[in-house]
Amino acid sequence: MRAYKLSKNSETTHEEKLKALEDYDTEDLLYVLREFESYPSEYDKEIIIEVHNKLFEKGITCIY
Repeated sequence: MRAYKLSKNSETTHEEKLKALEDYDTEDLLYVLREFESYPSEYDKEIIIEVHNKLFEKGITCIY
């Protein structure tokens, strides 16, 4: 559900998606990345960049 909330298919606004990311823990952020890898067309680039930034703040470096 948390990954869907950030997808293009959800009815939440872009601002709501960015605000929701603030409450995501590491597990949630990694789950969103896994979903993005499976269905890249369902996520906005800016949202995924923000997920990467949040993980980097937690000491996790993503390599793509």
